[in-house]
Amino acid sequence: MIAVLIILLYLFLLAFSVLLFFAPNIRRFFEKRRYRQRVYKALHFYAEENDQLLINNCYLILPGEENATRIDHILLADKYVYVVHDFYQDGSVFGNIDDPFLFHQSPSGKKEKIENPLTRNREIIDKLKVLVGVEEDSSLFVNVVCYNKSLLLPPEMIRKEQGLFFLPSNEIEETILDAERDSIPPISHEKSEKLIQMLKKRSEGIKLEYRRQGQKIE
Repeated sequence: MIAVLIILLYLFLLAFSVLLFFAPNIRRFFEKRRYRQRVYKALHFYAEENDQLLINNCYLILPGEENATRIDHILLADKYVYVVHDFYQDGSVFGNIDDPFLFHQSPSGKKEKIENPLTRNREIIDKLKVLVGVEEDSSLFVNVVCYNKSLLLPPEMIRKEQGLFFLPSNEIEETILDAERDSIPPISHEKSEKLIQMLKKRSEGIKLEYRRQGQKIE
């Protein structure tokens, strides 16, 4: 009996040690999933409460590109169209927010150069303007990069300005509410419906083709 208890205790300690070793990776895995769900829920709640249009995981072949681009969220509100990119990183991010590249430092201290998510999202918006026939200098689209609340970065990197948001996930709803108070003419409901239906139709067509090819999509 004592021998059995010793073996069970050994197995328990072994399992606990393994769990402790992988705990940071497990935490990051679930945090990333919860973070994306949090962004989706915030945008979905805003769209429902304000009778707005939202499309998630939108796949589009943009002008000048051969492969489809995945856009996390497109929110068509009264005044603006918000193109939202989910940006998750553990540790910290620093650098000049206007540069094409930033720097990421992991919790272990490892540093790497990463693409500035605002830069890529801006490229997507520029091509979306061409796709939907909007003037290049139009302020209709807002470049939104929403990062996880646990990410550390200098306060001066946070942006909430005309056409550009780089902010934590818990601030996205209130920031959109503030932007929608701008004194500009609203987008007509007819145009919003036409645009969202066009985007959905193209996205669903691409997803269907991917499924036929056996490719995994979200």
